[in-house]
Amino acid sequence: MEQATITGRVYVQQNDLQKGIANVSVSDGKMVVQTDADGRYTLPRPKAEGVIFITKPAGYELPLNAHNQPQFFHFIRPEGSPNNAELEYEGFEPAPLPETVDFELLPGRRQEQFRAVFFGDIQPKTEEEVGFFRQLMVQHLLHQPMDFFVPLGDIAWDGLALYPEIREALAGIGKPYYTVCGNHDINLRASDPAFSRETFQRYFVPTYYAFDYGQVHFVVLDDIGYTGWDTEYDTFGITQGYLSQQQLRWLRNDLETVPEDKLVVLLMHIPIYTDILPADTYRNIQNRDDLFDILGHREQVLALAAHTHFVEHVDLREGGWSGNGAFKHLVCGAACGAWWKGPRDWTGLPVRLGMDGTPNGFWVFDFDGVAYTYRFQAAGQPAHEQVGVRAPISGPLAACTDGQEVVANIYAASYEAVVTCQIDDGASVPMKRTVEKDPLVLHMLKQYPEEYSHWMKARDCAHLWKAPLPDQLKPGVHTLAFTAIEPDGNTIKGKHTFRLVFD
Repeated sequence: MEQATITGRVYVQQNDLQKGIANVSVSDGKMVVQTDADGRYTLPRPKAEGVIFITKPAGYELPLNAHNQPQFFHFIRPEGSPNNAELEYEGFEPAPLPETVDFELLPGRRQEQFRAVFFGDIQPKTEEEVGFFRQLMVQHLLHQPMDFFVPLGDIAWDGLALYPEIREALAGIGKPYYTVCGNHDINLRASDPAFSRETFQRYFVPTYYAFDYGQVHFVVLDDIGYTGWDTEYDTFGITQGYLSQQQLRWLRNDLETVPEDKLVVLLMHIPIYTDILPADTYRNIQNRDDLFDILGHREQVLALAAHTHFVEHVDLREGGWSGNGAFKHLVCGAACGAWWKGPRDWTGLPVRLGMDGTPNGFWVFDFDGVAYTYRFQAAGQPAHEQVGVRAPISGPLAACTDGQEVVANIYAASYEAVVTCQIDDGASVPMKRTVEKDPLVLHMLKQYPEEYSHWMKARDCAHLWKAPLPDQLKPGVHTLAFTAIEPDGNTIKGKHTFRLVFD
């Protein structure tokens, strides 16, 4: 008779002995239980397909496989993926369930201070574009100190046959990484949306889970609401931002084990809400009120997302958040920029410019207890490149502006930032935030239409600032300095020169 439960142990190897670890959260994706004093747990046995995973506790590390992927999960597929026959990209092969499902942890340090790197959509469609990612992002990240990194979904672009090559590129960064599932990471031909993630999970991780570092509880969410392949019309299903009820049940259970004084960091693909496209069901979580209900009593929450291919600090109160705590939401842009499109530079790479004017890049977060600081890093550029000046500038690109005002794209600045500019030794002048399309992006799309796909359009930029150009400015070379100060004191600076010529 088949057992009604699954049992196992979470342990650390000490010499020739396995020492059980108490109070480690273990889940089947619905329930969350904690290990006893000897590291043992018991969960209901899945009726069919399922997964068992643990939450890595602070002070320990996880074993890594040959691809630098943390091993904290065990998929249950005794008959393999149930819909392998219909999938364009294969899921799991049959594998018997072991008598016990055990998890090993490695000794580590408490890590009150640590660094993590986050970036949005890699989204290559071809092997050449995987090469672009390796040449631009991987090469830069090799020199970036960090404890771990997180690709925030759209690891591929529907063509999941590229997963082995992409995984090889990610492993080449040489650090552990936790992966988020994106809308382009699913088997679109799966008629049952419950099994549309089989290939992603085979190559990476479960689509939702949690892990701890120091005083921070990281939660990876799967917010891809896909209706499944439409078998009647033989076409794609509908995708929208959505959190399944099973996942929300798990999240509530998970957070009940997390002390209130910890920082909770949510990692997802589709934003919870975006001020730029607020009515777009494809780019906002539709049942976000359910998420807000779970998080309403939390004092500190940070949410990081991708998907939109632009950078945006989001005011969640505009999206329905009414909690008393601090809930910051950052949409992190895309590693691929404009989907690896645009004119090539001397290295053969497409121009590094997204549709809001933000270059390809990544975000570096330094955590200290429950506090954190962050900065944007443009890939392949020095760390001080934080501001894209659109006017006044010299040279061929000056054609994209009228030169009558100072226009700056401050990539990492939020809607709450206080921004000033200073010309030479003059007084600092306040700049006014404006939400409109980056003039350089408009110029590039007009100048190089053959280098972009027809559907690519400039997006409103949430981090453009303007100020009048002084009338009394004399011809010649001038220095232009920018300062953006956030409410928490985080400061962004930039400095550029330009030459003023009067006709």
